[in-house]
Amino acid sequence: MAENAHPYQPGLILHDSIMGAFRATGRSMEDWCRDNDVKRASARNATFGQSNGPAGKRTLAQLIEDAGPDLVRSLYLARLQKHIEAVQRTPSRMQMEQAAQARARRARA
Repeated sequence: MAENAHPYQPGLILHDSIMGAFRATGRSMEDWCRDNDVKRASARNATFGQSNGPAGKRTLAQLIEDAGPDLVRSLYLARLQKHIEAVQRTPSRMQMEQAAQARARRARA
């Protein structure tokens, strides 16, 4: 398996996707760490991108493979879509400023 052969952005969404994939199959990251002689902190750092060297990339690739790459992908995409929708619902700073200016104009009128 090639190192860093996945398209995911390390971080909370990827971490939760891997954790969810393990849970969905009745396993846990803790079990995986014990079975693979990997410290929990090292596995977590790999999923969050804090361990971005060759060892961290290998750990992340193996986590994704063992959690189930199709399930990780599905969970990642679902979480990413929820995040996109939440960002889209949040008004931009410009929209908030325009709304405040409109309220101020109405108050002066």
